[in-house]
Amino acid sequence: MTLPTLATERFRLRPLAAQDEALYVAIYTDDALMRHVGEPMTASDARRAFDAFLRSNAHADLRRACCWVIECGGDDSEVVGLLALSPHSGAAEIGVMVLAPWQGRKVAQETIAFLSGHLFEEGAWPRTFSRHARDNDAGAGVMRRLGFHAMAEVPGGSAFRGWEMTRDEWMRRFAAQAGAGQ
Repeated sequence: MTLPTLATERFRLRPLAAQDEALYVAIYTDDALMRHVGEPMTASDARRAFDAFLRSNAHADLRRACCWVIECGGDDSEVVGLLALSPHSGAAEIGVMVLAPWQGRKVAQETIAFLSGHLFEEGAWPRTFSRHARDNDAGAGVMRRLGFHAMAEVPGGSAFRGWEMTRDEWMRRFAAQAGAGQ
């Protein structure tokens, strides 16, 4: 059993694999990439987190932690970043790490929207959320455009801003968008 490869309109989301260790460690130890997320990890902590995702991905269960590599293109695909699901009590946290050349190109918007919809359609979670550093106004804009609303209490405390959406809210939004497209 393996976590499925998924596809958005522009991106392929393939399960994190052993050959992605250097990518994962580079992202989570990079000061510039982590500035809107939290403190960078040490290389050893990043390797441990990577190994934990590999073990969890092997279960192919959307109720467990999962991580995908975001790629763009066909055979010579370009790595765009990472998309992760982390389980919490009654909710799935969705996190996106986008490599510098892809920032500002709506990667987070497309992948968070896609994974939320996928999780809701599969019945895996009743609620999804995402969080970022308090001063990340671009991240807040992404979440507002997606229709997420600010969380009253955010895991990790006041250093973060959190945004959530329920399955019912998503389905109403999706139905409204589908109706507008007809």
